[in-house]
Amino acid sequence: MSNQNKLSLKEKIAYGSGAFGYSISNTLLLVFFNFYLTDVVGFAPVYATIIQVLRKAWDAFNDPLIGTLNDRSNGRWGRRKTFIIVGLIPYGLLFALLWQVPYFSSSIENLLWFIFLVFAYDTAMTLVWIPYNAITPELTQDYNERTNLNGYRQAFSMLAGLVAVASVDILAGYYSNEKEKFSVLGIIAAIAIVLPFLIVLWGIKEKPHVVNKQEAQKIATLFKETFSNKAFVVAVAIFFLSWVSIAIGTSMVAYFVKYWMHIKPMKILLAIQLSALVSIPFLVKLSEKIGKKQTYIFGILFWAVVQICMIFLQPDQETFSIVLAALAGIGVGAAHVIPWAMIPDCIDAGELQTGQRREGAYYGVLTFVEKVGSALALGGVGLVLQLCGYVGAAEHQSSLSIWAIRILMSIGPAIFLLISIFVAFYYPLSKQKHDEIRKQLSKAI
Repeated sequence: MSNQNKLSLKEKIAYGSGAFGYSISNTLLLVFFNFYLTDVVGFAPVYATIIQVLRKAWDAFNDPLIGTLNDRSNGRWGRRKTFIIVGLIPYGLLFALLWQVPYFSSSIENLLWFIFLVFAYDTAMTLVWIPYNAITPELTQDYNERTNLNGYRQAFSMLAGLVAVASVDILAGYYSNEKEKFSVLGIIAAIAIVLPFLIVLWGIKEKPHVVNKQEAQKIATLFKETFSNKAFVVAVAIFFLSWVSIAIGTSMVAYFVKYWMHIKPMKILLAIQLSALVSIPFLVKLSEKIGKKQTYIFGILFWAVVQICMIFLQPDQETFSIVLAALAGIGVGAAHVIPWAMIPDCIDAGELQTGQRREGAYYGVLTFVEKVGSALALGGVGLVLQLCGYVGAAEHQSSLSIWAIRILMSIGPAIFLLISIFVAFYYPLSKQKHDEIRKQLSKAI
């Protein structure tokens, strides 16, 4: 590996810290936001579904738009950093507002308020998150160094997940009122979102870039070009399926432990996050030895088996549930590290194919697909709960609702994980293939 492709520890930590900020917001939204809407704000599941689907739909739409605009830009502080600076403070403030229960006179007014908030929040978040992702392939061109860099990133992400779920448990000891607890949580989390990205801005040196006319790509051609890249299509499909699994399972944890297991969710969530965090260095090393595709298949197959076993959990089996959660964390680690490490290699393949580098466009399309998957997953979860008679904040749920919660927590995610394994067999970029691509790109310079 050349010194040009070797990153310092400072650069890896500075880069990885951004994932801490994003994961704080993403973890809290994935794990608690649906529960917060139904059991704290008091929305019927169908209203919560409307909010979640519209949030993800808008987020999916603006991802490729902002990605393309970012690729075209030449900001004062660099094309990536300028966008981050513009979006960062609104990102934190609007996240805090999401957790403040409104006091309008009707459910429709509350619904409209939340729709406005999620649109504004996701716009600000995208201004930060897409450029942050687009920096990844610009930092190093080495196949294994990218996996290592994403290992740092996902380690910070898992650490943030631990902090996020632990914070909810800690605040519960100080605030018995759920509205007060989530209100304070939103404010503290907003600070934890902003500060890590300041470290990114300080610690990462963005390479100078001059936009040429060929890069002024029309939005209409964005999907056509990126989806002509076979490696990217497969990686996106893997990403889509794994995130559908994550969205379904994570959004059901709070319901599953409250209405079926009758235990506190924090031990389960902490077991998943801690296990995933510890597994990351081993997954990175395994990927260096056997390849990204093979590591993904191994980790996700293991996770799918564990997920299926969760259907057999019985109420009050806390120890068994913690063990299964810890085992699932290994697969969660693989789902976080490997697909993200594949994308920079796919961008290199795209550059060889078209002669242009459009990191923002690729990451915009990637997150577009992720958000569509999350929207379908969260929308499906909400509709199933509504159809099965779920009643928010009720002391007991119907037998049909309980079975729906159990299946959504176990079998549902496992199905999508198994499909993603089948898709992963078609991923074409090995280390050897990527090295050939880099050699051809070097000759073209």
